Amino acid sequence: MERVSVPKIHAVKCEFKPGSKKYGYAVFDQSSDNDGTCYSDKSYIVAGIVKLLIPLLKKKIQEGTTRLVLRTDVPSLPLFLKSHVKTWERNGYLTAQRTPVKYADLYKEFSKLMEKIDLRIEYFKDPDEELDSKALDYCKEQVEKSENSRAID
Repeated sequence: MERVSVPKIHAVKCEFKPGSKKYGYAVFDQSSDNDGTCYSDKSYIVAGIVKLLIPLLKKKIQEGTTRLVLRTDVPSLPLFLKSHVKTWERNGYLTAQRTPVKYADLYKEFSKLMEKIDLRIEYFKDPDEELDSKALDYCKEQVEKSENSRAID
């Protein structure tokens, strides 16, 4: 049986300045144009990453990709995307307190895309692959270029 290589993309974070509580986040795909993928605001971490992932996932699906690996150093992302989004979908995009989920439209669109592509999410604490390091370097570059840009207004 031939082993097929599954394409990898990254969602990574980096500090704006050492010791800073402000972070930048980037979605990194070596095979696409990455401009404008960084944003900064802790309250938008997952929603912002999802907003950045959606066009990339659409592109991958259009190219015929059926399986994809998302590597991330954002600890909450795997649980959030694989568990919380599905729970909200079952509950009509309402929180446990029965209030509307913020950015529900983004999560609905993400959920529809997940029906078309098998996305495996891998968490990494330290960059153990060359692509992990490249993704982190890319994020740092983008953060240095634009400290105030955000994916969500």
